[in-house]
Amino acid sequence: MRAGRFAVPSHCRRVRAAFHCTGSHSSTLGVQLGLRMLSDRHKAQDLAQDVFLQLHRSLAAIESDAHLSSLVAQVTINRAIDRIGASRSMKQSRWKRT
Repeated sequence: MRAGRFAVPSHCRRVRAAFHCTGSHSSTLGVQLGLRMLSDRHKAQDLAQDVFLQLHRSLAAIESDAHLSSLVAQVTINRAIDRIGASRSMKQSRWKRT
């Protein structure tokens, strides 16, 4: 092992594998879904990172790799819907103030 490097625990590898199922950083499952729903690459990447952290915290409840992949998709979709709703409500509140 080289200086400054550390071993990645296997449970972390499972989460990373679910996010990187297509093979490259720019086209991960979480980013692809987020980009499709939010239409902004930076917002999609931020969303994917939030989902990654949420799933990393709840690794004990994840039953299998197949379960993990579907969970990545479902959590990403739900979080994207929450963000879309929050941005719409902010826009509506701005209109009410003027």
